[in-house]
Order: sequence, then C-alpha cells, then structure tokens
Amino acid sequence: MVTQYKLGKLTGPSAVFSGYMLLIFGAITTYFSFMAIPLILLGGIMAFSYSEVFINREEKQYKFQVKLFGLIPVGAYKKFQPGDEIRLKHVKGKYYTYSRSNRESSVAVDDCRVYLIGAGTNKKIMLGKFHSEKEAKEQVNFVTEIILSVERENGGV
Repeated sequence: MVTQYKLGKLTGPSAVFSGYMLLIFGAITTYFSFMAIPLILLGGIMAFSYSEVFINREEKQYKFQVKLFGLIPVGAYKKFQPGDEIRLKHVKGKYYTYSRSNRESSVAVDDCRVYLIGAGTNKKIMLGKFHSEKEAKEQVNFVTEIILSVERENGGV
C-alpha cells in the first residue's frame, strides 16, 4: 500500500502569483517574439511545481519527489534504514511581501510537520505537513512502525 502526501508548492504565495504573471505576459509576448519562451518556462515552474512524498509500507521505502510544472516527477525511492529518526515539529511562521508603497502583506502558516532524519546524517526529509497535531502524531506512529520492522528484520530491536 502506497500512501501519498502532497507537501505544497515549492515557492511561497507571492512567487506563485509572480509565476502566473510571468506565464500570462510570456504568452502575450510570444506573439511578438519567441524570446519570451523562457518567461513561460520560468512562470510554469514557479506557478505549478510542488513537492510530495510517497511511503510504501510493504517495500519499506519512501520517495520524496518534486513535480516540475505539476507534471514531470523528479525523485527516487529510498529504503528506510535502521537508526532513522522521526521528528515532529510545530511550525508557526509567515510569508511576507511588500508593496511599492512599502506596506507589508503577510500570509500566516500554522502547521505540524513530520521529518525523517537519516541514520548517521543530519539530512532532513519532510514526510508530511498537517493542519492538526493529532494527524501528525498518527503519521509519526505509522512511519515509526515501518522503521521498527526494518530494525527487527536487520537483527536490531
């Protein structure tokens, strides 16, 4: 059974809006010159690219993947290792942008994120982004079960 979690856009809300604008103006400008095609490509990446995670319980592996333009998957499956750690982090923050009149506009972010810390490394991979702490703790328990079964198979716990 493969479980999929969409983590969100690669850029913040302001950059996503900028991506849409680049797409629109690039498409209009392409009528006059084909030199605007890079604008369309850049706008497509900014507006539509997002990241997601797949967790395969039977194979005991995960895949962090980025979908460029929302279509092209980039990423590979990796096995859970004995000694991997799971961390839960409550994130409160804001995306800020400023107008030309120097007025601040912000979008608040309040969620719980689950990270996988690789065994013997400091490499962090986000395994989920949740609105409530209860959902995040369920994810932690789900992934911890997989890691414990990997450790049992390898003669650990």
